[in-house]
Amino acid sequence: MSDGTKARSGKGDASSPFDFAGVADREERERLLIEELRRTQRALAEAEIEIQQKQRAIAERAFEQEVADARSLLHAACWTADFDDEGNPTGFWFSDECRRVLGFESGEGFPENSENSDRFIAPDDLARINNEFRIAATEGGPYDVNYCVRRKGGRRMWVRAAAKFRRDEQGIARSCVGVFVDIDDAVKNQARQQQALEQALERADRACKV
Repeated sequence: MSDGTKARSGKGDASSPFDFAGVADREERERLLIEELRRTQRALAEAEIEIQQKQRAIAERAFEQEVADARSLLHAACWTADFDDEGNPTGFWFSDECRRVLGFESGEGFPENSENSDRFIAPDDLARINNEFRIAATEGGPYDVNYCVRRKGGRRMWVRAAAKFRRDEQGIARSCVGVFVDIDDAVKNQARQQQALEQALERADRACKV
């Protein structure tokens, strides 16, 4: 076997992948070097893809654990959402506490999708809330809003909602986990304090005029 044949037969040897010194023909040596370079580039690309897949898997497991932890906190009003490939919400999950806050003692009659769940948001807040959620999901901004909801019996109450999004490598939202807090008493107390302050200012103003 000639030296050139030995070099070609051992071109894939990991211990000496670029050992083509025995190949006398310059063009043949260059061709073998180019083949080896392309093989190395393919191997690097495959390794990078594998690393990205493992990173996504780790991130997904971590997020799933966060969702599981949130769902296990039955005293907290938690909710989650899934998104399609365009970043549009396709479905929501609400904890038992979410249902209770909205007047449902069980899951019966409670909607589990975005279209029907909108009916709980007060009409004058619906467009603003949907727009802020869309911006947070598609543009990466924070989602932390206060708004009015209508409970099962029709009574209006104030709540605060916040969410954390999980995104893919293109930045598209794939899912999110959020909290839902009853702030009705705090908002109404603040409104009463503001009203009392305005009334005190009016009385002071009248006294000054007298």
